[in-house]
Amino acid sequence: MRQRDIAVYFVIVLVVGMLLGACGAAVPETESVPESLLPGSSRPLGGVFRVDPYWPLDLPGNWLLGNVVGVVVDSADNVWIIHRPNSQRGTEDTPPVIAFGPDGNVVRSWGGQVSGTIGVHKPMASM
Repeated sequence: MRQRDIAVYFVIVLVVGMLLGACGAAVPETESVPESLLPGSSRPLGGVFRVDPYWPLDLPGNWLLGNVVGVVVDSADNVWIIHRPNSQRGTEDTPPVIAFGPDGNVVRSWGGQVSGTIGVHKPMASM
């Protein structure tokens, strides 16, 4: 065997050994969930967030969300999203920008039909 082939063989054996060792590693005991993360609390503790499957609440006007492409939280804890209205069937009438209050209700929305184009921008032809 050439020296390079031996080095490659050694690296492969080393990586496979490390992977096999990692698979058999003991799993540390899990800690109990802090009380602040139990149902009823949505505030993060130490950078850990909890999913609330009932948030946001039902959207008004039979709105449906398309593919959500942006999420931001403002200083009032409102969650703003931007979605692609034409990405899913039935989402054409939903404004592309929606703000949800901390309770999950819609507090503001904007955007919509612009000269035959859905969006929050001007069509390229009119720029």
